[in-house]
Amino acid sequence: MGTSKAGVITIDFGRNICLTPEIMKILAETGNRAKNCSFIYKNKKYNLYIPIIGKNTNAYKDAMEVLKKEDNNRGFAGFMRVYEIYRDLGVTLQEIK
Repeated sequence: MGTSKAGVITIDFGRNICLTPEIMKILAETGNRAKNCSFIYKNKKYNLYIPIIGKNTNAYKDAMEVLKKEDNNRGFAGFMRVYEIYRDLGVTLQEIK
């Protein structure tokens, strides 16, 4: 489910905590709005903020390659690992209290 407010799209992933390169491509490259993605993990709620990312930058391409190699080249990574991979691109993670 997604909503839009003040130039940011909010997407609630619930307990689905893994992201794939295909999902990250959609989140990073679709539209001209940042994304707030919320997740529930161990009964805590987290927000993964994904800004508008330039898809033609080397940093973005490198991050996508790292994500593709996660989970023995299956390309699955939990949102916390996605944050680690993409944080140099402005992705942030915070627990929502």
